[in-house]
Amino acid sequence: MEAITERDQVDSARREAAKKYRDRLVGLDERQRKLGRVIRDRAESRMVQCVALYHTPVEATKRIVRLDTGEVVREEPMTQGECQLNMFASIGDLERLMGTEATPESEKDSSQDTAEGEPPEDADQED
Repeated sequence: MEAITERDQVDSARREAAKKYRDRLVGLDERQRKLGRVIRDRAESRMVQCVALYHTPVEATKRIVRLDTGEVVREEPMTQGECQLNMFASIGDLERLMGTEATPESEKDSSQDTAEGEPPEDADQED
């Protein structure tokens, strides 16, 4: 009776070990397929942080720039909403136009949309 119980325990341990190694092999196979795709395509998509520079290089145009490399991703026309929200390159420009005194805090350049929290609508660019 003892031999049967011991055999069942060994058989159970064998099945558990086989399942463990099978799961590891499945994970390694998936990783190998992903790396193979990267090598075959010679490209890998990743999310990277970008910043939208409004009114750059010209009025009503925005430039999307990668934060990690400084590379210009693209330049495109600003939407009407973006033009309304970013009408002036800085608060100081608005205050000078209105004839009011600019405060040091209001002189901060608002042409960059780097607010903490949510990035601009198209701030993340897949590489």
